[in-house]
Amino acid sequence: MEQTSSNVIEVFPQAIGVYRMPQNGIDDVKEKSFGVIDQYNADTNVSRMNGNSIDLQHFFNSGGQCLLDEPGWDKFHSWIKECTLDYVTNTLGYKCESVVVTDCWLNKCDYAGYQFMHCHSNSFISGTYYVNFETGKHPHLGFQFPGGVPGAMSKPYLELTESKQTKYNSTGAIIPNGEGDLLLWQSNLLHGYENSHADNRVSISFNVLPEVLDCRGTYSFKVVKQ
Repeated sequence: MEQTSSNVIEVFPQAIGVYRMPQNGIDDVKEKSFGVIDQYNADTNVSRMNGNSIDLQHFFNSGGQCLLDEPGWDKFHSWIKECTLDYVTNTLGYKCESVVVTDCWLNKCDYAGYQFMHCHSNSFISGTYYVNFETGKHPHLGFQFPGGVPGAMSKPYLELTESKQTKYNSTGAIIPNGEGDLLLWQSNLLHGYENSHADNRVSISFNVLPEVLDCRGTYSFKVVKQ
């Protein structure tokens, strides 16, 4: 009997953008970030612990707060906007002339800290910049395919045992990164990371919207950050 052959056509891939900060910027952002941690570590108006992981601390992550409103963050602000605009237009292929960073906060994860799988609402693009990252001790960011979560797709949910691991039956992916890397993704993607094996995993996260949302020329509206 002849062996069955087939062609495979891939559809609906997910794109994670990876950008590298210039070395002088890496050092500058690290110095500023640890300055924020030292200054606001005990300030409960600015700093709060994660609701699920007591070893994960957030700065400027409450309503109306934004790390970028602090003095000295203008160059970083401009850089992440530039990277996001490139990702939206050249990678995803959408029409967009400018973007607005709607919120931005700093994260400090210590030993045993983790971030549960979640996604960001009221946002188009989300990103994380790695300020301080020790490969082999600090966990990489992982993404989860919604279809791999029982009940996330149409019911009934059917599941088989894998005979081999492929990109078609995988429910998640871990993205390698280093210190000074910026990851960008579409905000509806589930993401998180497992327990850290060292202190001081420091990152900056943010959400972005196009400044003008144009629905195929039918109607449009402008986003203004207050």
